[in-house]
Amino acid sequence: MGEPFERTMAITNGMLKPMAKLLRASPPPPYQDYAHLMAATLDQNVDHYNDIAAAMNDQNRKVAMFEFGLVPQLFYAFDCAALCLEFFPGFYSRVDESVIYEFLEAAEEGGVPSDTCSTDRFIVGATLSGELPTNSFFVTSSSPCDGTRIAYPILQKVLDCPMLYLDAPFRNDRDSVKYYAGQLKDELIPFVEEQTGRKFDIDRFREVVVESNKAYEALVDTRETYRVKPAPHYGMMRSAPYSMFIHGAGLPETTEVLRLFCDDATQRVREGRTQGPFPEKHRVMWVHVPPTYDRELFPWMEEQFGATLVADSLSTTCILEPIDTSSLESMLEGLAWQGLD
Repeated sequence: MGEPFERTMAITNGMLKPMAKLLRASPPPPYQDYAHLMAATLDQNVDHYNDIAAAMNDQNRKVAMFEFGLVPQLFYAFDCAALCLEFFPGFYSRVDESVIYEFLEAAEEGGVPSDTCSTDRFIVGATLSGELPTNSFFVTSSSPCDGTRIAYPILQKVLDCPMLYLDAPFRNDRDSVKYYAGQLKDELIPFVEEQTGRKFDIDRFREVVVESNKAYEALVDTRETYRVKPAPHYGMMRSAPYSMFIHGAGLPETTEVLRLFCDDATQRVREGRTQGPFPEKHRVMWVHVPPTYDRELFPWMEEQFGATLVADSLSTTCILEPIDTSSLESMLEGLAWQGLD
């Protein structure tokens, strides 16, 4: 067992950082027209994971680990680093799948059934292997799936770190959002105050939300350009903006990269050069979460069949209005909508 977050940082600075430089210096065909977007995505990932590593060693900060059903703006308002654990396996699937298998085996050896969701098995295995960041706390909820209800109590027991459970409503309406927002106010804010030793600052929170609104606007505008046929960005690149938003909403550097995606897509549409590396013959809508264990699947679909993924249940739900920043209640309701969306 190595040091916490050791493998993640070795990949971050030993692979992702040089990869971003290589993409800029020598863009690979047939994706050379998109190399600047790929490099910017990697840079954002490098900064994100380095910030987590820095927070692990800073007595004045904490690492907030959370899951789908939540968004990170409130954590950033408390100057935490944030890690969405459901996206953590995707980090490794891009660069070193052997680690994924190692963590899955560690979870199964620890007693987690092999038919449990692989994402949750990965998280448990990473915990048992000592890879998750220290100086941290967990925030989880009763959504989106039962597998997570298995994983997080194990994490709490193994790491002996503070954890907050929120009750996510099973309906998607105004009353449900108000109910969830009430928990963010009455339970999450006091919990984060206790973990960080900081008092909640509504003005700082509003700053973060305003910044995240800019990012969300870019996210929505980028998704709108994908209505054009052929779409201006190819395959799995279309999921990158949503991923960046989930773990970086409220950070100026996230907004900057999402604006880069939006400007690039808009310019391609305006200039009539949306054709990707391969002719677009079919448009694919992927029900539920698309697989991330094989990054070559979607390029293969495009090259062999002209079938391009334009919508999936994870990264194409950007349909909300900007968060109303007029009051604490309106901002928390906006976070509840985004978390439950």
